[in-house]
Amino acid sequence: MKKEDTILILGGDNRQKILAELFEGTAVKTVYLNSGSEKELLSNIKSSKVVVFPIPITKDKKNIYSDNNGFRIDKSKVMMSLSDGYVVFGGGFSKEDRAYMDEEGIEHHDFLLNEAFQLKNAYLTAEGALRLLLENTTETLFNKKVLVTGYGRISEFLCDILYKMHMKVYTAARNEIQLKQAEMKGYVPVILSSLKDLRQYDFIFNTIPVRIFDEKLLSTAEKCTYFELASSPFGAEKELVLQKGISYVSGSSLPGRFFPVSSAVIMKEYILKYL
Repeated sequence: MKKEDTILILGGDNRQKILAELFEGTAVKTVYLNSGSEKELLSNIKSSKVVVFPIPITKDKKNIYSDNNGFRIDKSKVMMSLSDGYVVFGGGFSKEDRAYMDEEGIEHHDFLLNEAFQLKNAYLTAEGALRLLLENTTETLFNKKVLVTGYGRISEFLCDILYKMHMKVYTAARNEIQLKQAEMKGYVPVILSSLKDLRQYDFIFNTIPVRIFDEKLLSTAEKCTYFELASSPFGAEKELVLQKGISYVSGSSLPGRFFPVSSAVIMKEYILKYL
C-alpha cells in the first residue's frame, strides 16, 4: 500500500473507531465515517483505495451496520460505487456481494471466513458471554447447571470457561463426534433432537442460528436465563421466551461491546496481511 492511499473505515461500533485510531498512528491516511450523508460517504470512497466495512456488514440486509442510528447508508449503493483497484474488507459479505466484486475485479477479504480471525473472535465472544452471565445473576455460579447448544468455536471456548467456573455444563449438538469430544472434557452430552425438557437448567446459551426453542420446549423451562449468541434467525423468538417467564439476554456483537480494543487489534493484524 502506498503512503498516499487512504483507508476508509465505515460504520460499525467501537471496534471500527479504535481501528481507525490504530491506523492513524501509522503513515497511512485514515478516514473514519460513522456519521454524515450518503454524498459525503461516496465522495470519500472515490478518494480511497482501501474500504473496511464493519462486522457484520449489515444487520438488516439493507443498510451498512452502524451503532449510530442516524447513519443509515444503503449497502448496495456503496458496493456499486466500488470498482477494479479497490481492496475491501468486511465481516459477512453476501453471495451477491462476492459475485459483484469478483466480476468487477475488486480484491475482497472477509474477516469471518478467516480461520485464525474466527478463533480469536470466538474467544472474545465466549469471554464476553461470561461477562453477560455475571451481570445477569445475583447468585454464585458454583454447581449451577448450564446448557450450551452447539459445539462450534464459540461454544467450545464457552464450555471450557464455564466448566472452569465449576458449573455443571451440558452440551447439546447433532454431531456425535462433537458430543464425544465434549464428554471427554467433562461436559454432559445431549443429543439435540432429544432435547425435550429444560426445567433442570439455570442458564441456557444458544449459539445455533436455527429456531431450536419452540413454544412447547420453552414451556418446560422453569426459572432460568436465556442468552442468545446466535445470529438471525436465532435459536428462539425473544417475545416467546419472555412470554414463558424466562429472562432473555441478547449477546450480539460481544467483541465490540466488551473488548473493542482487542477486537480492533486482530482486525488490524488481518488487514495488514493483505496490504
